[in-house]
Amino acid sequence: MATAKSPAKRLPSPDLIPNPFIKKKNLEWSLELPPTLSPNTKPEQADQGRSPPAEAPSPPSGPSLSAALESGAASHPDPASHFFTNLAAHVLTPYPAGTPHLAPATAQRALYESNAGSAKGAHFVVHQHDHPVAGTHYDLRLQINETSSVSWAVMYGLPGDANSRRLNRNATETRVHCLWNHVVETGSWHTGSLVVWDCGRYEVLEKERPGPGDDPESGGEEEEEEGEGESGGGMTEQEKLARAFGRRKILVRLHGQRLPRGYVLNLRLTKGEDFEGRRR
Repeated sequence: MATAKSPAKRLPSPDLIPNPFIKKKNLEWSLELPPTLSPNTKPEQADQGRSPPAEAPSPPSGPSLSAALESGAASHPDPASHFFTNLAAHVLTPYPAGTPHLAPATAQRALYESNAGSAKGAHFVVHQHDHPVAGTHYDLRLQINETSSVSWAVMYGLPGDANSRRLNRNATETRVHCLWNHVVETGSWHTGSLVVWDCGRYEVLEKERPGPGDDPESGGEEEEEEGEGESGGGMTEQEKLARAFGRRKILVRLHGQRLPRGYVLNLRLTKGEDFEGRRR
């Protein structure tokens, strides 16, 4: 019967060569109890003299009133007044030099109130919206009556940079908004940040006969016949906007504060969408 032999014991390791770069005092280590905790002290007694640990910041329990108003989760008898008051309370004084900014809150309020509730109102706003899901985009809103506005979500901002690789922008029409949404500035964990990038009055322009250098998708023979002899005299901007909206092509000049002077925007459907719209 075979028996297993016990493994031979290893010989003691040779002494390590001393490292001349290690200090002698670092070769000897000793463990000692902290002075606040002796062998006769219980852990509960030692914790009595210590300050409680700092609590981790907890996320907000819910959106602010401004964010709740913007999302429709709350109501207010005068939402515009609430946002103007909130805006005036958070304006930096003095404002950082060289930083783009709009007119004072009092001027913004006067501009809004001169258009709100009026059939001749033509207020517009460009919001910079940093949405937690959709990402950063810009909302263009044009007043369509005394209390409402039509809105488009524009990716990458309004067009205008001649060196941009995206000369055109995709503008997605969204829901009709209350006019007081034009003055909303808010931020929350749920809706992201919403900042008034520019605002002012808009002017609807009449479509002209396309020239040789114009975009072939921007118009057609039917539109040329409709636009001949129509100057829009006596019509309000809201009425001209409604007419242009029905034709599925809107040429609008935005008189803002940050946009270039005389800035003109051409809103139109793609060639395929325009063809389907004319068939209906």
